[in-house]
Amino acid sequence: MKNAGQLNDSKTLRSYSKILLGAVLLILYVWIFTHLYVENIYPRWRYFGFRLGVDNGNSYKIGLICIFAGYIFIPREAKMASDYVLWLLFVLAFVPIQITFGLSDSIPNGGVYYQIALLISFIISTFIARLSGRISWVMQAPNRKSENSRKQTRPGAFKRLFIMASAIVVLLLVFRFRSIMTLAGIEDVYAQRAAAYEFGIGAFFGYLILWVTYLFSPLIIAIGLVEGKKRLIFLAILMFLAIYMITASKTTFVIAAFCISIHFLNRLSLPKNMYLLFFFPIIPMIIAMAFEFSNSTYIGIASAYIVDQIVIRGIAIQAMIFNLYVEFFYNNPVTYYSHVTGISSIIKYPYDLPVGRVISVYQYGNPDANANSGIWATDGVAAAGPIGIIIVGFMLGIFLGFANRFTKNVDQQFLSIAMVPLAMLMVNASLFTTLASGGGCLLVLLVQNLWKDVIPATSMLPA
Repeated sequence: MKNAGQLNDSKTLRSYSKILLGAVLLILYVWIFTHLYVENIYPRWRYFGFRLGVDNGNSYKIGLICIFAGYIFIPREAKMASDYVLWLLFVLAFVPIQITFGLSDSIPNGGVYYQIALLISFIISTFIARLSGRISWVMQAPNRKSENSRKQTRPGAFKRLFIMASAIVVLLLVFRFRSIMTLAGIEDVYAQRAAAYEFGIGAFFGYLILWVTYLFSPLIIAIGLVEGKKRLIFLAILMFLAIYMITASKTTFVIAAFCISIHFLNRLSLPKNMYLLFFFPIIPMIIAMAFEFSNSTYIGIASAYIVDQIVIRGIAIQAMIFNLYVEFFYNNPVTYYSHVTGISSIIKYPYDLPVGRVISVYQYGNPDANANSGIWATDGVAAAGPIGIIIVGFMLGIFLGFANRFTKNVDQQFLSIAMVPLAMLMVNASLFTTLASGGGCLLVLLVQNLWKDVIPATSMLPA
């Protein structure tokens, strides 16, 4: 009994140590992002929509309370698909939104309701995802024994078919857009995007581009990383590159970098140490701050580039756009989900342009640009204000519960990489877009079926 008690004490101590270490990293993340926002991002990018309230002390404090309350409720270890998605949403969206919204203080009288609603939404999605994943009537992935029996009859057939189909889709896109494809440099990104827009992507090819970016390429790179097959990793990189040469979307490289980074973090037992994800924003921000204090002109240019490409575009912009959504819909009619295809036939949509373009006109006066944002802005703020944000929490939790059930027997190493594009979609698009045109539902089904044919190069991580 004594040894058992000592073992329990040791586990408890390790658990508290992880919580404390994660809290320290979260404090560091909050402090650095706040510093960069006030001293760098706002002064240089205020014209783009970043705000800094004159009397924002209270709203900023409320944001901090919500951040650390959210940290308390998020699972300490990843055991399900939802854990990876929620952790990535917390790091890449929830934290920067609370800080940015608090510092902006755009609607002092009602801002607190949005901050608290965001916290409630996050907590709800966390609980529902775990509870609904245990419902017995939800279809469950077959166990590993049945998978092994299938491998004897059709070894690797589905995986080969998937890779072949993905390559064919990319070749089709290359053939269609070959006349405008170019490897755009930093200064030519927007020119390339304009060229793609003028060429006319259309609905069909638009879907294919989305699926290659968020579905086909990430899953192929996940298979390559888990199986240790460099040719598949190389193929996925080529597919990402093809999409970049068409749309000049830097998201392609961000997703690839995240997938590879998650793979290396798995070697540090990421599922048991999810706080390691805080290093994603912390490391580039520390580098940017180190360069910021240098007197070298060249280092100053490097610092500005790091802040612009990683900190601003990777973290801050979506948080800023969330704030723009709140500003606009606080004083204008919400959509009551009439922005969703199908619901618009029942409820009249109150605007002449899609939601993202409405916000673009509001901030930039440009109806051709699309200020799209993540699930909490599009399906929350725009749809029904603070109540809409809470509703999103229910919808997200239910979907993630199904994802947990479908991927129950998938190895954590493969699952952690495969969930990256799903989280990235939710950061940048509405939940309905994520599940339907973005391929979120299809991704979950593919993860389950592909895992049957994946042969890990090393022993599987514990679930």
